Amino acid sequence: MDITDLHDESNRWMIIDQALMPIVVNQQVHRELENQINNIEKLYFTKNLITFARYYSRKIKYNFSEIIDNFLSKKKEIGSTQYGNFIYLPNKDLDKNFWINNLDVGKNNLMENTKKISQLAENIKANFYIIIYPWPDTLYFGEKVFSWQNFAKETCDYSKCKKIISLFKEFNEIKYKNSKWQEHLYLKNDVHFSKEGAAIVAKKIISEVF
Repeated sequence: MDITDLHDESNRWMIIDQALMPIVVNQQVHRELENQINNIEKLYFTKNLITFARYYSRKIKYNFSEIIDNFLSKKKEIGSTQYGNFIYLPNKDLDKNFWINNLDVGKNNLMENTKKISQLAENIKANFYIIIYPWPDTLYFGEKVFSWQNFAKETCDYSKCKKIISLFKEFNEIKYKNSKWQEHLYLKNDVHFSKEGAAIVAKKIISEVF
């Protein structure tokens, strides 16, 4: 369960009756899509959906480049991220243009969809685990406002997952022991794992599951 999931479930995903799956939009595009759907034949819907998908794939790339730019900030050792700052910033300080809906919308949607995934796993007699891990800014600023670990436990209880596999302890231990922990655990100026970070995650999963 990635930190971006809460924002995505709150602000980016939308279900349209004519679409086979949720699509990534914001409220403005939501209105534009509804207007088009009301005025065109379903035959042309796929073409318009593809157009919007292409547009938002570029927008997603922009969002992640924005994350990287924040990490390059000279003012802080670790930069704040738009997707993850709800964990340590009060709601009043969040960018209202980025967080169109409040956190509760994302929490409810994420818990409900996680429960559906858990039920699908149960249907095929598979164990369902929730894996959580901190981002660099989560480690640096802490969980001052929103506990991602507690939310994961709440989601696991609600969805009846097999177990939570958390990397918070391991990553925090490395942070306190290694002054270059960010370079060790993550790619340069990024929130994704380095080779060493990915190896720690893999080892943890193997030890918890098998």
